[in-house]
Amino acid sequence: YVEPTGSGDYAGGFAGKNDGKITDCSFKGGVTGTSNIGLIAGINTENGTINGCSVSGRVSGGNCAGGIAGTNAGIIRACTANALTNTTADENEVNLSDITVSDIGNISSAAGSTTDIGGIAGRNTGVIRSCQNTHDIGYIHIGYNIGGIAGSSSGLVIDCTNYGAIKARKEAGGIVGQMEPFSHIIYSEDYLKKIRRQIVSINKTVESAINSVDGYSDSIKADYDNIHSAANSAIDNINDIIDEAFGSQT
Repeated sequence: YVEPTGSGDYAGGFAGKNDGKITDCSFKGGVTGTSNIGLIAGINTENGTINGCSVSGRVSGGNCAGGIAGTNAGIIRACTANALTNTTADENEVNLSDITVSDIGNISSAAGSTTDIGGIAGRNTGVIRSCQNTHDIGYIHIGYNIGGIAGSSSGLVIDCTNYGAIKARKEAGGIVGQMEPFSHIIYSEDYLKKIRRQIVSINKTVESAINSVDGYSDSIKADYDNIHSAANSAIDNINDIIDEAFGSQT
């Protein structure tokens, strides 16, 4: 059983923070803390991979708590969570016995203080692929962003399955509690080529200016040379982007 002291942040059955690879491991037991709590890792970073792991038991945290990782910024693949996550009132810091009128405000505050709770990851900004959750997540009327795979996600969730019941106050989902929007800008090949033509035109103008300032001060010529060099670099970069996205150009 893992329960950190102090702030109670970054706790996991194998690692508080995973910056490498955790493969084909299993954990049975419990992990409790405040934030970034997982039965494999508290945080799986952008460089981290958790592959083929399974867990069973119980995980609880105030925010960013998940069966595999509290927060995932890397890759979680082919993992199975057979764990209860924040399924009791005590885990959500709410005592429902002996309630008085003066307690109502505190209960309402606690109901919204639990956020980003998921069967695989509490918060996902990376990739969760081919994972499965089998147990219940959340407590009735408590918490925001509660999901069977991820509590909240602005990353990718692919080919995942949830069999557990999901309970929350708000933003609950069988796969993701809240799928956050993100922007992905795609430039067409024609658009990139148009930019390249414009930069080439600017570069020719600069070359002409360089020839016309011969005999003037070295500082003026140096400024034009720098513009010419920057334009050439921009053309090379655009060519690289076009080649990578659309194939080698003739």
